[in-house]
Amino acid sequence: MKLLNFGVMLLFFNISKVGAQTEIDSITYTIGDVHVGIRSMGNEIPLELTGTNTQIISSKEIEKLPVQTTSELLSYVIGVDLRQRGASGVQADLGIQGSGFDQVLVLINGVRMSDAQTGHHMLNLPIPIEAIDRVEVIKGANARRYGLNAMAGVVNFITKKSQESTIVINSFDGTSFEKDKGGSTYLNLGHRIYATANRGKANAWFSSSYDNGNGYRNNSAYTTYRNIGELTVPLKKIDLNALIGSINNDFGANGFYAAPGDSNSKETVNTYFGNLRATYNLSQKQKLRANIGLRNNFDHYIYRRNNPSFSQNKHTSEVLMADLNWQNQLYDWNLAIGVEGRKESIQSTNLKNHNRDFLGAYFDLNRQWNRFFISGGLYALQNEILGLKFYPGIEASYKIKNEMTAFGNFGTGQRLPTFTDLYYKGPTNKSNPNLKPESASSFEVGMRYQNEKLKVSGSVFQRNTNQLIDWTRISLDSAWSPINYNTNIVNGFELNASYSYRKLLFFVNYCGLDIQSSKENNVISKNALNYLSNQAIAGVFFPIVKNLNVSLQARYIQRNATNGNYWLYSAKFDYRIKKQINVYLNIQNITNEEYSEVNILPLPPRWISFGSTIRLN
Repeated sequence: MKLLNFGVMLLFFNISKVGAQTEIDSITYTIGDVHVGIRSMGNEIPLELTGTNTQIISSKEIEKLPVQTTSELLSYVIGVDLRQRGASGVQADLGIQGSGFDQVLVLINGVRMSDAQTGHHMLNLPIPIEAIDRVEVIKGANARRYGLNAMAGVVNFITKKSQESTIVINSFDGTSFEKDKGGSTYLNLGHRIYATANRGKANAWFSSSYDNGNGYRNNSAYTTYRNIGELTVPLKKIDLNALIGSINNDFGANGFYAAPGDSNSKETVNTYFGNLRATYNLSQKQKLRANIGLRNNFDHYIYRRNNPSFSQNKHTSEVLMADLNWQNQLYDWNLAIGVEGRKESIQSTNLKNHNRDFLGAYFDLNRQWNRFFISGGLYALQNEILGLKFYPGIEASYKIKNEMTAFGNFGTGQRLPTFTDLYYKGPTNKSNPNLKPESASSFEVGMRYQNEKLKVSGSVFQRNTNQLIDWTRISLDSAWSPINYNTNIVNGFELNASYSYRKLLFFVNYCGLDIQSSKENNVISKNALNYLSNQAIAGVFFPIVKNLNVSLQARYIQRNATNGNYWLYSAKFDYRIKKQINVYLNIQNITNEEYSEVNILPLPPRWISFGSTIRLN
């Protein structure tokens, strides 16, 4: 096995690229094509100039991964810690560079998916992988550009804007070939349809999907419906955009929150959101953007499904958000200023009824001098809990040579406790109404080199968090309760490399972390200290014969907590029958590794799925 691990590490695989186009079709952008910060509060910055550690996952790269959901694909991004509780993205927490869940801001086209009730619903996303143009993963505290909750990083899903009318149908079936106690084989299946339409300059797309599985262990079955659509209408001076989506998820929650007592628990989560955006082009150098959105989330948790009266909770949370942004070019400077408001509320049988308001104001300024680029800004937040707080940030890059760039950044961010942190009471979990808000500052410096075939980047970073919130307990039979740590310091570094030759593509990347925490020795940590101390992602993409392509991946994970270290291998075989028809075979966890990402909650064994994609133009 050691020889196998060493051999796979020689297959250079890196999902993040900042490169120029080559003969490999997996690299779909030249570096100047991508502007980081699409629909953020600040100015858009070309990827080649940004001073942040930013990774772009393109639609072509996503097609080569053996995944069916947006949350699954994030596990192939270096520095990202996806902590799944079940199969097919039924529920997962998201961290970046050693952060906890709810410290990362998740967006769809800049629309916030943050949940007021709990960070566990952060990845309740209805967007299908067919609709994704790219995913921007921006690492480090970044409140000055993204506001609330951008404490450790930002994940922004950017959707496609097709220039033609298309229908894409994707269906798959999968199994582990293992059986439950009743003799039934564990299976899953899914169906998705993605359709686009154009009329003049207007563009619309819609997707609907259904996923179902009887699980991979006791009480892990699930049924998920996802629907999402977007309409973009460019007028003479005003561009209008509407985004609406829903996800209805019903699943067995065995061991999700309070193992082993919750082995027969069940949960239903329904999320609905809508957003309207209008961009008024005042002139070639000025534009004004107004945005309003609403997100509603219903969560029904039953501790014992055969005895709901013992303990069950119903939560309905709503988030209303609006912002106004003005961008202008002043001589050689790009300036953005704006204000935003946010209202969060919850009605709950357990948490009771609560609401809170936020008001923010910001400015962002950047300029390029020949080889040097600098961008900076400030975000001001007013809230009854925080009072008035200021969050500055700055980034810079310098092109040493045409192929080599040095970059660096400093950022700050914050997070308020969720309503669950503050008010929840249950059989094995109790809240803490005296929690203080978290705040963080981070800095990172690095270098990146690229030519047509070789791309290499490396950076070192540190994030200092004050009043970090973590759920802890003093003994194995006591209840979990959140507390504030005085300090939490994350030190780490990332290395990334890729090389392409004709139709052969090799990648490798690595992230190493060390966290120093003020946690008391007699306290058991639930989340904060279960970070990825070592993470590597490697692999290769190549064609076998005409129309048959193979993608192989290997991931090495070492956790600081009790989950230990393990290797996960996966593969995808894709065969194009005709221009419009593809069939594929996905194999996940090839070596049938036993592993977990949250406490000792086991994740699926070897899973094999077969599917087809039909494109109708």
